[in-house]
Amino acid sequence: MGAGFVIRNNEGAVVYCGCWKIEVFFSPTLAEALCLKNVL
Repeated sequence: MGAGFVIRNNEGAVVYCGCWKIEVFFSPTLAEALCLKNVL
């Protein structure tokens, strides 16, 4: 499983982006929560 994100400013330009591989399998809800935790 993997996760990724893109942060854009108010003009739509990319400010920051990232991705990573998650070795353990989770439910989709838990995967989204882990992604948000890592982004913050």
